[in-house]
Amino acid sequence: MNNKANNDTASIRVVIAMRIARAVMGTTQEEMAALLGISKVTLARIETLESKMSAATFMRAMEICESSGIQIIPSTTGGGMQVYIEPNAIEFSKDWLVAPKRRRSDRKKTD
Repeated sequence: MNNKANNDTASIRVVIAMRIARAVMGTTQEEMAALLGISKVTLARIETLESKMSAATFMRAMEICESSGIQIIPSTTGGGMQVYIEPNAIEFSKDWLVAPKRRRSDRKKTD
């Protein structure tokens, strides 16, 4: 891994896509790092552009996204990207967002 900051457009797009995917999947850095087979520290460094993601980690991240219903589509013009979230991933996100176990203890709903 490159320990120098890498602020090129491609790296920034990958980091944005990873954070979007983590948000949709409802995973923490620790959980995503485990899925990727890297440490949480390494993922944190990637997400803050302190380290560049290896090709193997990038491919694994794309596999995880696709299997979770998230497609990262690079733009053929202009250097942008699109993130397509399949309906099943949206349903999962909705369920995750309202899950009681994800709430702080002082914010739990009482029935």
